[in-house]
Amino acid sequence: TLVAAIEQGIDPNTMIDASATAKLPGWEVANINHTNYGTKSIADAFAVSSNTAFARLILSIGPDKVVDVAKRMGITSPLTATGSLTLGSESVTPLEMANAYATIANGGTHYDPECVERIVDRNGSIVVDNSAPKGERAISAEVAHAATEVMKSVVHASEGTGTRAKLDNGQEVAGETGTSSE
Repeated sequence: TLVAAIEQGIDPNTMIDASATAKLPGWEVANINHTNYGTKSIADAFAVSSNTAFARLILSIGPDKVVDVAKRMGITSPLTATGSLTLGSESVTPLEMANAYATIANGGTHYDPECVERIVDRNGSIVVDNSAPKGERAISAEVAHAATEVMKSVVHASEGTGTRAKLDNGQEVAGETGTSSE
């Protein structure tokens, strides 16, 4: 949803309603523990994993745009273009999720996952060589950079939901967490 919003020209500093609950067409959603975050920037709502903010965001940009982005970034499971998609209502594999986030980390280039780098036969001849994979541009480098900057706040912002993932060696970390109840 974040990447789709940025692609639509929505600045992550745009303010959004992240109140405790949201009654939306066909569904109602709440933040974890019914926390009222008030009005926050999209980036700050991302850092605290506000369900209500992202439910509103996906409906404003269109769930179909989120499905399109997810497919380009490596999600292969069937996805229904519905508002709850942004909260994880569809089943995808951990490999698909890692692959999609790797697309952001790769500056917007998607690579199919490969678990074997090289296979050499007993004579030393290369049978399979995946050491130089061919990627495909899924999102622009600018969109990937903007998304990464927002994702850093999950770990580095004081109220981010992933602050314990910060690395002691100072290496940059970007992430995404989710919250759920019931």
